[in-house]
Amino acid sequence: PGESGYDGRTMSIPKKCAVDGLSEVQKQWWHWKRTHADCLLFFKIGKFYEMYHMDADVGVRDAGLVYMKGEQAHAGFPELAYGKYVETLVAKGHKVARVEQTETPDETKSRVARLTKKGRKLGKGDKIMRRELCSLTTPGTRMYTVLDMRVEKDGGGFAPVEGPTLLVAVKEVYAAHATQGADAPFKYGVCV
Repeated sequence: PGESGYDGRTMSIPKKCAVDGLSEVQKQWWHWKRTHADCLLFFKIGKFYEMYHMDADVGVRDAGLVYMKGEQAHAGFPELAYGKYVETLVAKGHKVARVEQTETPDETKSRVARLTKKGRKLGKGDKIMRRELCSLTTPGTRMYTVLDMRVEKDGGGFAPVEGPTLLVAVKEVYAAHATQGADAPFKYGVCV
């Protein structure tokens, strides 16, 4: 904050830093965290969503998750619990970015084989499963999908998580034609 060009939604990661010694999957996580620093990342690993570092701390504190063993802060939950945890964290004012695996292990192997056959020299990062940001959820952009279903306590199947949401947009425009003594030189548009 206060530095020229500061954007609280992003994170600057120097080229030579601790990220260099991480696994390729951890580098993928940092790739997404770098551009979504203001979000909690739900990072898909197999059938689980994982949260790392500062996101894991928030997941433990605000959603009741438990730290997993390892050298870094790390917490996670089964994919079937997505709706529960996104609802809990968004209700507490957090933004949640969902990063999904966008190819299967077989598709990864096939892609690597195809690129190798074409003579392309592959780095370690080229050989891991692709992941992409698939959704960004805030209190105002909350949409309910099959991922948001929760199991009824009586075992009666699935029911959608309910609740109203509001989205507010404010646009400020400088009115260059305004003169001194006239209306303020700014105009505002508000949409709820």
